Amino acid sequence: MVYTVTFNPSLDYIVSVNDFQMGMTNRTCAEQMLPGGKGINVSTVLYNLGIETKALGFSAGFTGKEIERRMAEIGFTHDFISLPEGCSRINVKLKDFDGTEINGMGPDISPENVESLMQKLDTLTSEDYLVLAGSIPGSMPKMIYRDIMARLASKGVQFVVDATGELLMNVLEYHPFLIKPNNHELGEIFGVELKTREELEDGVEILHGDWKLPTGEYTELSENGESLHPHNKIYIFERGSQFDILREVKNSYMWVSPVPEKLRKNYNLVQKHAGFSRQMIRDVLIYKKGYQKKLYEREFIEHLKETIREMM
Repeated sequence: MVYTVTFNPSLDYIVSVNDFQMGMTNRTCAEQMLPGGKGINVSTVLYNLGIETKALGFSAGFTGKEIERRMAEIGFTHDFISLPEGCSRINVKLKDFDGTEINGMGPDISPENVESLMQKLDTLTSEDYLVLAGSIPGSMPKMIYRDIMARLASKGVQFVVDATGELLMNVLEYHPFLIKPNNHELGEIFGVELKTREELEDGVEILHGDWKLPTGEYTELSENGESLHPHNKIYIFERGSQFDILREVKNSYMWVSPVPEKLRKNYNLVQKHAGFSRQMIRDVLIYKKGYQKKLYEREFIEHLKETIREMM
């Protein structure tokens, strides 16, 4: 099952206004109210796709009750912890103007409340995925996502993290199954400021950063020893994000083993065969002794072998 955690859920009030005027009384022409927060959004999408999911998190006050009512109305399972004080936040999203949003703060969450959530998470197994997504209330430590992953590290749970800043940086050492950084979050990870999309558009090479620290530039050599043209590089330390980056960053590329056709189609990627084989590159699958590969893992390995044979 896919579990999601939303520490700071919201009641999203989405409004449209025709001819919005600053400093004046404006009236809505359309409005919608939805349960919000990244974890809840993930559970909503998974439920609509027919995938079993359960949303965990915290709720407080009358807004918290309304968030839970609307989740039940959508239809997916949820198990939120009710906080004794405060109210879950209301986020106002102004559409048809400039996309302005006003997000609430959210209630305080005590260490005792966090431990109650941890006890629920202790029941997860290696068959489960845990999505940690979104912001946290100001009362919580920035290490909370890392603490969860550390506590469940021995259980074999697959983690998906969609967060920013320290929340994201702190979890990388536990090698989450998937992270989803945007260009601003990539800038935070690599210590650079990416102001515009154009700054990423001049021949960007995607590199796995686990063999080389992203310090300074270096020169790639072609098969005949000549220098290739200088280009920008993005180092990734979590490989699950590589295809998202290839899809979103214009003119990006990377050297990889053959990629299954279905995966290429999903990400709208083009695969080209290298015209020289002077340097042999070998991928190795490493896993714990005695580990029993799941059916989908065995199918993927066989599919990969078949793809490699077709390209030889």
